[in-house]
Amino acid sequence: MSSFEQKLTKVSPNERMILQVLSIFWEQITATEFYALLRLLDIKNSDGNLHTMPSLTIFRNTYVDRGILRNVKELWGSGFEIADEKLKEYLTREAEQELWFSKVVEIIQINFNISTYSRWSGERYKLRLLRDYRLSVYMGETD
Repeated sequence: MSSFEQKLTKVSPNERMILQVLSIFWEQITATEFYALLRLLDIKNSDGNLHTMPSLTIFRNTYVDRGILRNVKELWGSGFEIADEKLKEYLTREAEQELWFSKVVEIIQINFNISTYSRWSGERYKLRLLRDYRLSVYMGETD
């Protein structure tokens, strides 16, 4: 069992999907963006209800404590991301095998697109460029 598999053994299928979605998003995500993303994807909790901001705060804190997520602060605000680049790739490769993968990629690229930051020359713009290139590789859209 790899160290990633070991870290993820106690993760519920629903929460694993959320971690996979975060790995697809790839860059730092703010709490507001996280909330909006899960609503756009209609991802519900184990009780069948949409997530609330307080429940997402608990989710975030739980996985920060477990070392799966990390808090980060950038010029554009505070947020969080998957703690390890290799873990991001591991989770994205898992997600790639799921039927919902292309839908998630499409929703992320439409709703959290690079044009939102096209006037920027900073890090967030560059991260979105890298994310979109990375997703095009996963989607087989490169020559």
